[in-house]
Amino acid sequence: MTLCSRCQNFDIYTFRQGGFEYRGYPLDGLLQSVEADCSFCTLLFEHLLSTENGWKANHLWMTMRKKSKKTDSGQWKLFGDSVGQFIKWFSSQIRPPWVHFYVRRGRYIEPPSDDERQPLNIKALGAYISTGRDKMQRDGKTERAVWFHLSADPGTPAYISGDITGQLRASNRTGIELDFNAIRTWHKRCRLNHPKCRATLSGSETFNVEAVSLPSRCIHIETENREVKECTLLETQGKTGKYIALSHRWSADTEAVRTLKENYDCRTKKCTTPSCQGCKTPMATTLFKHAWELAAKLGVKYVWIDSLCIIQDDADDWKRESAKMADYYQHAWLTVAATRTRNDGGLFGELETKDLARVTRLPYRDRHGSQKGYFYLQCPGGKAISRDYKNAVSRSELLRRGWVYQEWLLSRRILAFADFGLFLHCETGYPKSLSGDDVRFIRDNEDVDEWRSSESPDKSFKSSFTPNLSSLKNIASSWRKVIEEYSRLELTKLTEDRLVALSGIASEYGRAVEVQQRKNPVTNNDGETLRYTYVCGSWFPEIGDLLWQQVETGPRIRAKGMPTWCWASMGTTLTTVAGNEVLSGLAVRWSDSHSSTAESVLEEFVRVPVDHGDLRPVFDLTDGYIPDNIYGNDGRFAVLGISGRLIQTQLHGLFVDDDDRTAAANITGRGLNFGREMWRRVTTIETPGLIAGWASVEHPDFQTDVACEQSGPIFALVASVDRKVGGGWLLGNLSPHLTAYGVLYLRPVQVPGFASRDRDCYERIGVGKLFGGEVDTMYAVTDASRVWLV
Repeated sequence: MTLCSRCQNFDIYTFRQGGFEYRGYPLDGLLQSVEADCSFCTLLFEHLLSTENGWKANHLWMTMRKKSKKTDSGQWKLFGDSVGQFIKWFSSQIRPPWVHFYVRRGRYIEPPSDDERQPLNIKALGAYISTGRDKMQRDGKTERAVWFHLSADPGTPAYISGDITGQLRASNRTGIELDFNAIRTWHKRCRLNHPKCRATLSGSETFNVEAVSLPSRCIHIETENREVKECTLLETQGKTGKYIALSHRWSADTEAVRTLKENYDCRTKKCTTPSCQGCKTPMATTLFKHAWELAAKLGVKYVWIDSLCIIQDDADDWKRESAKMADYYQHAWLTVAATRTRNDGGLFGELETKDLARVTRLPYRDRHGSQKGYFYLQCPGGKAISRDYKNAVSRSELLRRGWVYQEWLLSRRILAFADFGLFLHCETGYPKSLSGDDVRFIRDNEDVDEWRSSESPDKSFKSSFTPNLSSLKNIASSWRKVIEEYSRLELTKLTEDRLVALSGIASEYGRAVEVQQRKNPVTNNDGETLRYTYVCGSWFPEIGDLLWQQVETGPRIRAKGMPTWCWASMGTTLTTVAGNEVLSGLAVRWSDSHSSTAESVLEEFVRVPVDHGDLRPVFDLTDGYIPDNIYGNDGRFAVLGISGRLIQTQLHGLFVDDDDRTAAANITGRGLNFGREMWRRVTTIETPGLIAGWASVEHPDFQTDVACEQSGPIFALVASVDRKVGGGWLLGNLSPHLTAYGVLYLRPVQVPGFASRDRDCYERIGVGKLFGGEVDTMYAVTDASRVWLV
């Protein structure tokens, strides 16, 4: 390995403890060393360059342009491209840019017995470009530092002295002892230093993850020298301990090893039948075996896997256990997320040698300045790590599944698998590689808007969702964000699982609601205390929860046994990369203005039992019905009694072009740009030739222009009013403001057993906004009436 003169004279003791933290090379000198083929400078340059993501307003690019004497190139014009480039150029003329080095140290270690000095204990070397030496002055809006992991061969002076204490990734296989050591170390630091990771999502409970109540059943792993000896399905009967939970996609292999009534006694060692076929049914897939091996290596005796620990053909057992999902995932010592599996379906396997990060070396000099061999440096590459995480974790098939959303959100600590390594993630900070590198948000040409340094890109980053549970209003607002993420996800059993797969998170929000009901109750205009209640996927009395809107085009499917006003009642189909159609929830969002006020009032709701055979609501049995679990399928149907004003409207075809849609959005104060391609024109009955608003219609019966035109009068229930929309002059008003009405579009329906009790029942067909003088007049002359939404 060729080294330039600077690298040949590199002295690690310039980073002695208590000394000045930063050292470095002039950037211009680094580029000269790259031309001279210095191995360390070349590797350093490549990684510094990769962190810029094509951003030209930085010292590295401008120094390169200066050296190549291409300052007049079309790619970069000093005063033409941006003010940022000029500022960088000007500052570099005053203070030439440097590549600054600084270090990370390991935990305290005892000095060698024959030497009382404190070792350097350096495990990583960082580098960044700046004209200053303060670490807050790093180049650009994001932290563009690169990190090299440091290591020394055992028995060498650098190793014996305790000066170099890091480790490199030298194996091309995952699941080695180095990996398990890294997981144990990370977990211990998390337990000791992260209070947030010791509390449930609602914050209502803190717990010691080393000694929690075990799930009703676990796989008990008997080991010998941390190798799996035997695995048994165990009824825990109130035992405490620690366990690992597995989050995975079901497959044909999973179906073949499920725990059923016929093999339950066999798996719990209760079977006494000779030559029993159930005892011959295998209990492990390759994935499950690897999960057990991982637990054994980490010193954990128990593993919880839903397909094995819940009796899959026992409806009562499944109902009981699914209600405990929140506790099972929150209390897990670790959740193993099978975001990427190998060809055999397992978690561990071989990596291609080319996927290992390159290694270089620098001379090691002791505290007297004498060279005593070398130490090694390896940079995994921040962008490469983030790209691997993005492709294998964020975009994994696992995280497209509805059931997995709550498993991910509720789990306090997660181990995820990628193409080139493993990632650790807890409630505090960013995901990390096993070597300790943070996964950062990167910008690239593929999705410029998705990966920004200033905001979290998706739900796989736990920091992207921190629920605000400080008040009842904030809880309701936070819940809508949960629904916006969850609603678009895939479910094999859409009708049966739509609400159940979210029940764990809902129950945690319920605990937060109970706390705030006691501490900070909300009252109405009459001074009466409002009770927040979970009803079919929404928190009422928040009437705004009804104003959800569809986001994407596609087929519309109505899930049986759920009310039409509920976001969970709507589904669609998606086409996978392989060309297969899969069932998915309909993606929804909310967009109501913060300046709007609620107009309709939820006066009561009636829970309705559902026949679990055909999922038909049984309206004749509503009197006195109280579901066993309001978060599960027992509470999946309710009728809402709402007091509000009804305005007759007529639906028409889609808006002709973007200009019309944009005008309708501006007039009604609708700022967010989603779902507009599905907007339909709306008029009043009195003035059918004048546009009075827009409608986003999700009802399966109203997906064509003909169906809408022939529907006859549709009623608009005014749910909210915004009197400060700045579109008045667009309509020729003397005032710059106009009033926009947030509405639910309804049609009358007959409900045998319920409507017969002098109740006017309606079903939801869509949502939208109305505006204009004709609507103002109709609103003013219309009295509120009671409507029942089914």
